[in-house]
Amino acid sequence: MVDGVIAIPLFVVFLRQGRNAALERIVRQREFGAPIGFTGTLAVEEYKPGVLLRLAKSTKDARNLQLRVGRQAIFDHVSFDRYASVVRLKKKDKETSASFLEYSAIRMQEIFAGRSGLSTGQVELVLGAGRATPFVTSVSGSRQASFETAAPVAKAAAEMMWVPIHVCVAGNAWTPGWPLKLSQIPNSKPLR
Repeated sequence: MVDGVIAIPLFVVFLRQGRNAALERIVRQREFGAPIGFTGTLAVEEYKPGVLLRLAKSTKDARNLQLRVGRQAIFDHVSFDRYASVVRLKKKDKETSASFLEYSAIRMQEIFAGRSGLSTGQVELVLGAGRATPFVTSVSGSRQASFETAAPVAKAAAEMMWVPIHVCVAGNAWTPGWPLKLSQIPNSKPLR
């Protein structure tokens, strides 16, 4: 009996989490503008549309955000270079780089904070094998605000790498009206 009471809510959470096609469509169709104003674990240091995106832990807010406990990206520097077709990730003195060809997608992962009602948007690089590496996390905010904060960075990186963006929403969040459904987007057509 007790197992059933525990299992039902967990099953509902499992069903509600996962990719959201409506939010993926919004990212593809909407012009979010340059990611220059992004606030999170890294700050945008340099952005040349379609060519270069360089993020670094260069502001006091970015450094302070990385000190908070919780699931988040932990890199000090991240750069996307279209000419070299390379992503560079640096933490302290250790730097790794990989070809754009090794990645299959950019993932925007919603991380819900539970009782506070706030969430963060985490942007991850997804390897061809499906393993994801978080490279930047937004500041906490409402579900829609954290999505709109992270989307310009995800879109800029995905356009340079020529990969799709996957948007995954938290299953433990019960916010009326968010995330959107495909039927709520004007002129929405089924995804191919």
